[in-house]
Amino acid sequence: MTEIPEEKQAAALRAVAEAGARRAELLKEADRILHDEVRPRAIEAVRLGAGRNRTRELAGVGPSTLYGWLEDEGVPVRPKRPAPRKKKGKTVTEETYNARHRAHVRASQEFVRKHPDWDPWAAERRQIHEEHDRYVGVRVPQILLAVEGSDPLTA
Repeated sequence: MTEIPEEKQAAALRAVAEAGARRAELLKEADRILHDEVRPRAIEAVRLGAGRNRTRELAGVGPSTLYGWLEDEGVPVRPKRPAPRKKKGKTVTEETYNARHRAHVRASQEFVRKHPDWDPWAAERRQIHEEHDRYVGVRVPQILLAVEGSDPLTA
């Protein structure tokens, strides 16, 4: 007797449901172990002087989890360090970005007027691409200086 597609689909869905139920049970058990066994033992290890990094690695948890547990239990935890500040370059505002983009477009248009045969998609014409990049690189600050009075990124 041949099975119809609906019966095959139903059998496949039953298999998925069984695997999903098994997975849910394992996750539930893993969560119980984490909270009932790993958490108290990790806290106790830190209280006894064990290294926090090593404790965290052996517990298999991230730093936020371990330090959250420690804070909850009253174990002293230093405040989180502030994010490092960027040291090079300036923050580019949308206005600055748009001004530089307009200047770049204008410089490219000037270059194309001077080189009507220029094709930006012709990879074999590397020399003219480099010439374009040099031209635009020089013209963008000049255009910004003429239009805006100064280049916002170098001011």
